[in-house]
Amino acid sequence: MNLTVLISLGRHPKSGRLMLSPNDARALAVARRLSDSPRLVHVGEASQQQTLRQYLGLGFAAIDLIEAVPGQDICGVLIEDLRRNPCDLLLTGERAQGQDDTGLVPYILADRLQRPLLDRVLSIDAQGQATQFLPKGQRRVMALPAQCIATVSENAPLELEYVARRARQGVINVLPGNTGDCAQVYHGWQQEPKQPGRTRLSIQSTASGWDRFAKRMNTTGGGGQVLKGSPDQGAAQVLSLLRDKKLVP
Repeated sequence: MNLTVLISLGRHPKSGRLMLSPNDARALAVARRLSDSPRLVHVGEASQQQTLRQYLGLGFAAIDLIEAVPGQDICGVLIEDLRRNPCDLLLTGERAQGQDDTGLVPYILADRLQRPLLDRVLSIDAQGQATQFLPKGQRRVMALPAQCIATVSENAPLELEYVARRARQGVINVLPGNTGDCAQVYHGWQQEPKQPGRTRLSIQSTASGWDRFAKRMNTTGGGGQVLKGSPDQGAAQVLSLLRDKKLVP
């Protein structure tokens, strides 16, 4: 199977440093079961080669790095490359992590390349049967269409092992991209650092667990009535009480 996997770079949630995207690593784990030598493609800057070697450490021999200027629309670069190098199956992560993580790239590629798209894939077997992740833990098994695009779910297992020796021995092929037509997708945008989200207020209590339990046990409930008699008499009294409270007509 002629297989291509799109990889991106994420950012560490604490330090902000560039790192491999776990979602794309899951896509590589699915690709490994189907092909021994899938093509790995990344659109970015040549200065990112050291970080991209983290993907080579997962057991892959080479990465095609297509150069692009910062802010360039990567979809146009990918469409041009995929038309020159067609493949039977294109795999991506569900979304990038920490950078352009809108999740729209595979959908734009499917629309421009006129290919069907299957999202949230958990696994693909050698017979071309894909298991799709559905809400509430459900699964759907379906046959892959010919020449399609599939996004791998965040719930897919990550089974690849990193080896530093393979990261050093791998090859990164730097390919020139179309930088002449650089449509700046961020033109006019204002980028700001992420603001901290809302934090839930918590009430600090110095009471021990036993004190809270004793207070709960000593709390008396409100006054009630014990209805005795036949079920019909009890139902009539309940209805009478509800009418007094104006809960039923």
